[in-house]
Amino acid sequence: MNRDGCFDARVYEFVATQSDPASVGQWVDRIAHRILDVLPAMASDPYLAGVIRGSAESQWKAFLASMTQPEQDVQMVPSAAEMAVEIARRGRTMQELFQIYRIARRGVWEHITGVLMEQAVDTESTAFLIFFWNRASHWIDAVVESSATLFEDERDQVRLGAAAQRLETVREILERRSTANPRDLSEALNGHPVSGSNTALVLSASDADKVSELRAVAFELAKFAGVRNPLIVNPGGRDLWVWLSTVKEPSLAQLVTAKPELTARGIRVAVGAPGEGVEGFRQSHSEAQHAKKIAAVAKKDLANPLYFPDVETLAMLWQSSEQAVRFVQRTLGDLYKDNEAMDRLRQTARVTLRVGSVEKAAAVLIVHKNTVRYRLSQIEKILGRDLNEAPIALALALDYHEAFLAGN
Repeated sequence: MNRDGCFDARVYEFVATQSDPASVGQWVDRIAHRILDVLPAMASDPYLAGVIRGSAESQWKAFLASMTQPEQDVQMVPSAAEMAVEIARRGRTMQELFQIYRIARRGVWEHITGVLMEQAVDTESTAFLIFFWNRASHWIDAVVESSATLFEDERDQVRLGAAAQRLETVREILERRSTANPRDLSEALNGHPVSGSNTALVLSASDADKVSELRAVAFELAKFAGVRNPLIVNPGGRDLWVWLSTVKEPSLAQLVTAKPELTARGIRVAVGAPGEGVEGFRQSHSEAQHAKKIAAVAKKDLANPLYFPDVETLAMLWQSSEQAVRFVQRTLGDLYKDNEAMDRLRQTARVTLRVGSVEKAAAVLIVHKNTVRYRLSQIEKILGRDLNEAPIALALALDYHEAFLAGN
């Protein structure tokens, strides 16, 4: 028998010896024990532990059989594929999957060196060790690569399934179709508590290529409100729905004044008022949607983020637009006209009513206070009454004109 024949005979002898059921059982026991000892969370799951053991046995048998064949692409055995998929389904990590194969690789090395140590070490033994290890490394690397792909695909499916379930639960709440108690709803929403105070946000992207940024912006805004884990739901299109849950009504001052370059980034944010419990969850979202609509139909850019209570009266008027226009026309008289002179007077009236004094208005408008006084006298002549007579109605009419009618 020539050298190649001797070498082949040694390979066949090794495969035959190691394929013996008793030897395979010992190998599987040793490897499975090491894996489950290092990963106790998997050991505590009987089904997953069985899958890991089955994968170790099937892969070892398949690898041994491949040693007597010409080297070729490694085919994933079904039990190895099942292991990768089940690990993903159970919410385990890619790192844990890799750890299983690192333990197996170390176990394979220790096993082959142990077998060779029992024999007389010669040149042929070294050649066999190199042959064996090259085959084993190629096998494990190929299986790890395929397993990682299967794991990622399954995890994506799990995430999509979980996201779909969250969206359905949210829709059931918003549409009043859910009869579940708050605890069950929270469980269906991945632990998001609905029994406390909920503040809803609606994020909208101006372009399709901006949609991918919405999630990051949601976390930025949640941080401003002191919330670490917002509930984020993707309803499709260019919107993202977000809820911030707090034990008590949050202070939203930082959130509604936060402007992390939202407009420049092509993102608009509408915020509903905080609400308690399931009804508050629903109502806050409804308000955020109304604020979004107000921002969309406004003639001029409104605040971004836009807080619904800041435009609530405008929203109510907008719901009855014809009546609102008549109210504005009656209240403003000739100030309703859309020209440069009237625009300047309306701006002066709005600022003065907001800041409360001629001096402050002059500072805001960057004009002399006598200029403000002159404009106010013109305004009062047009109105036929003092500026402070029914100031709330006047301020509301001016705000509505600015938001919806200017430029018509």
